[in-house]
Amino acid sequence: RQATLLSLRLAFLYSGSMAVLFLVGARPLVSLFSSGFGDTGAVSELARHMLRLVGLYTVADSAQLVFTGALRGAGDTKWVMRTSVILHWGLAAIAIVLIQVVQAPPLVVWGFFIGFVITLGITMFLRFRAGKWMTMQII
Repeated sequence: RQATLLSLRLAFLYSGSMAVLFLVGARPLVSLFSSGFGDTGAVSELARHMLRLVGLYTVADSAQLVFTGALRGAGDTKWVMRTSVILHWGLAAIAIVLIQVVQAPPLVVWGFFIGFVITLGITMFLRFRAGKWMTMQII
């Protein structure tokens, strides 16, 4: 438990730093990669918005990676696999509907994806907090 919480703190320190960079530095970062393409006004604007949202994604993803890794390391691999497969297939189905049927704008789809990663992180955290992993025998 202590190792996981320490890992989470380190992950939040790193991902939080990256979130600040993406939030504050979105314009220069996008300009760095789009400067040679001429007029990229609409694309650059969309990229700046999406990059700012990457900050939230980065923090959420770091949490889900830490808790997923802790659960796997403790032997709770079947639950992690089943939950991950179900949530990822659900994401794929909803993304197809959003893109192909609803024709949602990119920011909506990206926002949904970030919501998925947050959901995955919360799910793994709740499983970790429940503590069933502490009674598993690995060997």
